[in-house]
Amino acid sequence: MAYRVSDLSVDELRDIIRETVTKTLLDLFQDPDKNLELQDGIRREIQLSLDKVQSGSDIYPVETIAKKLGLNW
Repeated sequence: MAYRVSDLSVDELRDIIRETVTKTLLDLFQDPDKNLELQDGIRREIQLSLDKVQSGSDIYPVETIAKKLGLNW
């Protein structure tokens, strides 16, 4: 059933607007990768990287790597 704005009270209209804005903000700021699983290859690379850091391997700031690759960070 369709409602007309003129049939709504100020409080009803305010509630509809609040719900719409809230839903829109949640849609915009939610993690698009939520509930997705990492591919095995990516999972292995991340674990390898973590293992290297924990074993005392050199760590380079992302800015250094980006500069080396000619990227603007």
